[in-house]
Amino acid sequence: MDRTASIAEMKARFRSETNRVWVSVHRGKWGPEPENSLAAIRAGRDWDVVEIDVRLDAEGTPFLM
Repeated sequence: MDRTASIAEMKARFRSETNRVWVSVHRGKWGPEPENSLAAIRAGRDWDVVEIDVRLDAEGTPFLM
């Protein structure tokens, strides 16, 4: 998958590839790397989707949960 695709291009691909199973890793590809770490997220780049849960703290700063 092209890592530089726009959001619109990604949405179009998801809609057009309805017979394809997408494989995702949640919190990155953790195990050898700590989950939600930048290393785990980078390690997950070989999968179709890397899902992370981003939250905002009381001051509005995003962090991984």
